[in-house]
Amino acid sequence: IKRRVRAETNEEKLVEEAIVEEETAKTEENETAQKEEIAKEEITVEVATEANEEKSAEEETTTVEETVTAEERDADAEETAAATETAETAETAEKEAAKIPSYLTDNEKSQWSDIKISI
Repeated sequence: IKRRVRAETNEEKLVEEAIVEEETAKTEENETAQKEEIAKEEITVEVATEANEEKSAEEETTTVEETVTAEERDADAEETAAATETAETAETAEKEAAKIPSYLTDNEKSQWSDIKISI
């Protein structure tokens, strides 16, 4: 009877040890799976962050390019306006010069606008 009790007790201990080992293995598998899942999520977040940073950098570059283009357009418009104004002024001066009588002396020609106003 004692042998039988001991054998049953030993068998129960072995079964309990097997159960504990199986539970330990399952726990380790779950922990490993959780760690892998966390690592995947971290990689996903990292990739998304990098993508956002790249997108922001591209948008910033585009904004700078648009600003430079706008500034260049403004400068070109100002240059064109100045050239047009200069051409108009030169044309007006030529027309006025053509109205000055040719028989006047150079001194009188330089004073023509004053003479014209007084007449």
